[in-house]
Amino acid sequence: MSGYAATRSDRLPPNPAQRYATLLALLALVLGSVALGLAGAVRDLSGGLLLSLMAIAVLLGWALAGAQTPGWLAGTLIVLLGFATSITRVGRLEGKLTLALHTLAFLPWQVLRWLLNGPPPDGALVLQSLGDVARGAATMLSRLGGWLLNTLVGEPAFDPIAAALLWGLAMWVTAAWAGWKVRRYQPLGGVAPAIGLLASMLYYVGARPISLVPVMFGALLLIALAHHDAREQRWQAAETPFSRDVRRELA
Repeated sequence: MSGYAATRSDRLPPNPAQRYATLLALLALVLGSVALGLAGAVRDLSGGLLLSLMAIAVLLGWALAGAQTPGWLAGTLIVLLGFATSITRVGRLEGKLTLALHTLAFLPWQVLRWLLNGPPPDGALVLQSLGDVARGAATMLSRLGGWLLNTLVGEPAFDPIAAALLWGLAMWVTAAWAGWKVRRYQPLGGVAPAIGLLASMLYYVGARPISLVPVMFGALLLIALAHHDAREQRWQAAETPFSRDVRRELA
C-alpha cells in the first residue's frame, strides 16, 4: 500500500449505511432479475408476487445476520415466516390479517374497560376475524396438498395457486439466504442458489438464457464490491493506510 498517500480522510471508515445500501441495491438487481426470469418461465406466475417476497426476505435475512442470530434459529424463522408470508400474499389475506391484528390489539383495552364496569368485549368480532384468516390459509394449504397428492399418484395437473405457493417459498428462501450471506460478506455462496434456481428452470422449459445476463452482471459487481469492502475493513482493523481511490477505480 506504499503507492497510496495516506491522509486523514483515508483512515476514516466509509459510511456503513452507504456501504450496505450499495450492497443491497446490487443484491436487489440480482434477485429481482431472478424473480422476473422465473415469472417469465413459469405459467401464470406473478412477477409482482415474487418481487414482494424477495424484498421482504432479503431484509429479513440481512437483519438476522446483522443481529448475529444463530444459524438454526435464523433458518427456523425464515422457513416459518416464509410459509406464513407466502400464504398471506398468494391468498390475498392481507386485509383479513390486518383486521384480525387490529381486533386483537384492542381486545386488552376492551377487557380492561369491562372490568371497570364498561361494556363487555366484543369476542365475536375477534373470533370472526381470526376465523376468516384461518379459513383462507386452510384453503391455500388444501390446494397445495391436493396438488402434491395428485403429483405423487402420477396424475399431475397444473394448479396456479399451488405453483405460486411453491415458487414463492423458493424465492423467499433463496432471497433470505442471499441476504444472510451477503451481510456476512460471502456473496458468491449467497447468490449461487438463486442463480441455480433460475438456470435450472430455464433449462427445464427450454427458454433462452437471456434473462441470466443481468443476473450475472449484477452478481459479478456484487462479489467484487463485497470482497473489496471486506478488505477495507481488514485494513482499517490493522490501521493500514489506503486511499479511497481504490474504491473508485474498482467501480
